[in-house]
Amino acid sequence: MKFLTLFPSRPGEYSQPDRVEISLMRMLSVSVIRDLIDHQKSHDF
Repeated sequence: MKFLTLFPSRPGEYSQPDRVEISLMRMLSVSVIRDLIDHQKSHDF
């Protein structure tokens, strides 16, 4: 796990690949949250 790339000590330490990685992780987390919400909705009946 590359936690250090997610929390740099200075904003200038960000590199382009790290930004792409973070955006991909955000997209993945959003899709996972949506799946969880849909799963809960299906059990609300």
